[in-house]
Amino acid sequence: MPIRVTAALDDLDEQYRAASELPMSTDIEHAHRAATLAVVCARRAGWWRMLECHAYRDPDTLSVYGHAALLARTHERDAARFWRQSARDWAARAAGDRHGFGLWATGDHLGGGAVA
Repeated sequence: MPIRVTAALDDLDEQYRAASELPMSTDIEHAHRAATLAVVCARRAGWWRMLECHAYRDPDTLSVYGHAALLARTHERDAARFWRQSARDWAARAAGDRHGFGLWATGDHLGGGAVA
């Protein structure tokens, strides 16, 4: 099981690198890039979940490995959420909403960017 998970995570690392290099010249390109990164992070979270379950169920595996997998899964889940929100924001901007979905819009309506 761990060998399969490692291979899948290695492949997803390559997919993440490729998605990170997608063009970002327009709002639509930003939205596509963010949505792609969200999918990759969600898939990573799934594989970390598999490893977490394996680590906690295998009596020969120290629980610290299960905990480390849990932390990695949580990080990837949060990253997927961030990228999904970012994709919605960029898509809203591409559709003409000057302030986007709200993720990056803090203070935009005041005419000078974010408010401190």
